[in-house]
Amino acid sequence: MTAKSGQLSSLKREDFVDIMMMIRDMGSKRTDISTEDFVKAIETKLLLAMSRSK
Repeated sequence: MTAKSGQLSSLKREDFVDIMMMIRDMGSKRTDISTEDFVKAIETKLLLAMSRSK
């Protein structure tokens, strides 16, 4: 993921908003989620957004 960190600046504002809303929703559900699942969900969203921004 760090090798692609240069692409983060090319992401659209909407992509970041979607990711932040997903994080908020995950926190507001008040269900137990493992750290690994949390990171995987965010990473998946980021990779998808980066692939669209090319």
